[in-house]
Amino acid sequence: MRKRFLGWVVMGAFVGVAMSIFMGPVTAQTVQAELKRIAQEIYSVEEGLADLELRAEGATVPKTILELEQKNLDYEHRLWELTANLIEQEEIFFEMKPELFRLAAAGEAKPLALLIALEKAIAQAKDRLAAAWKRSAAVEWALVSAKQRLFASPAGAGPGCCVKFDPLPLGTVYHVGDVFADCARITVLPFTWASGGTTSAGYARVVASAKAGGSGHELAVNNVNLGLDFGQPLKGLTLKFGEYGGNLNIEVNGDFRNFENFKDIDGKTIGGVHVSVPVGGYGNDKGVLKLEGEIDTLVIGGQELFLDDICPIEG
Repeated sequence: MRKRFLGWVVMGAFVGVAMSIFMGPVTAQTVQAELKRIAQEIYSVEEGLADLELRAEGATVPKTILELEQKNLDYEHRLWELTANLIEQEEIFFEMKPELFRLAAAGEAKPLALLIALEKAIAQAKDRLAAAWKRSAAVEWALVSAKQRLFASPAGAGPGCCVKFDPLPLGTVYHVGDVFADCARITVLPFTWASGGTTSAGYARVVASAKAGGSGHELAVNNVNLGLDFGQPLKGLTLKFGEYGGNLNIEVNGDFRNFENFKDIDGKTIGGVHVSVPVGGYGNDKGVLKLEGEIDTLVIGGQELFLDDICPIEG
């Protein structure tokens, strides 16, 4: 009778442990469901980081770079939260492990299956976390490259160093204060109307409309000026333009001019540099602008202006 009683006690304890694992406030199934949720959220973050990496690879202006850095930081905070969630669930599971081992050793199939399933879920979640952190690092490296392209000294005015806008993503819009690079460092500046008033509300857009007479991408300039810095003085410069309305601005070595059509400055000296317009320049046409003489600084802009093939003169 005593042995039977002790057997009932042992069996009751065994059942109690099993019920606590499968029916308690925090059950193994609860942990399993939470691990699944964590893994899904990690995957969602990883997808967002993959999109962020693509955008970072094409970033060309400081404002965009800073926005992407903030977004990457937000994702990193979320990854830290999910890491903490995962550790918490792993600790709860660790407390359950001894009893799950005992139940599995006693021949219980369900505890053994659950033990293996939870081990796998934790390992998979860690793999996803590692992949997500690696993706975040890839975003960071892409942003480093974007900043190096943007702030590195512009390439010298050597052979083939023409601003063609082809490396810039089609459709990219630049506003006053933006800085981007394509052989030269280009700063978007306010524009002066024919009346003498100024505006900072314009923009420049990368397009492929062939309105400047070049090939590939070109820049549509709408009520802004562009400051061009080649990193060293130039001996001269040529550019292709398409001018289809409004007035124009040019400033060479600090000498500013506000005029209607490019022909208005043909043959003039601006900032100690000789200006010629060998092709076009009468308005609503394509043409070529040529500057001969030492150029330290150059600003050019318009209202309905298209620019391409801005090339230093060699020799």
